[in-house]
Amino acid sequence: MFFTYALLMMMGYYILKTIREPLLLTGMSAEVKSYAYAGLPPGLPLHSNRQRLYRGFCHPGLDWDALFRKFRANRMQVFELIESLPSLSERARRTSLKYMKYFYKILDSPKKRQEMIVGACRRPGG
Repeated sequence: MFFTYALLMMMGYYILKTIREPLLLTGMSAEVKSYAYAGLPPGLPLHSNRQRLYRGFCHPGLDWDALFRKFRANRMQVFELIESLPSLSERARRTSLKYMKYFYKILDSPKKRQEMIVGACRRPGG
């Protein structure tokens, strides 16, 4: 019974995946189409393919506060670099600035740093 149910679910998924393009993506931008193809990795606590999740390994003994201070000390240079890149389109520039502002918002909050970076690292072999 379970096998039959699983098979029906997989078949339904592949049928819907095949027909969603003509139904949903006709006339959409390339960016929207690329997000439609990007799937979420199973087993990760993500709700959107635009959501970020730190997946780095843990580094015992690392002075996280010193590392975060270094990033924060170079904040203005990071934003100036993004602003000065002639190859970035205006949209890419806005998106990059928005992403970096969110990154620095995390760095500015000890609670968010702990939750989203330090405490989110992967343990070797785990």
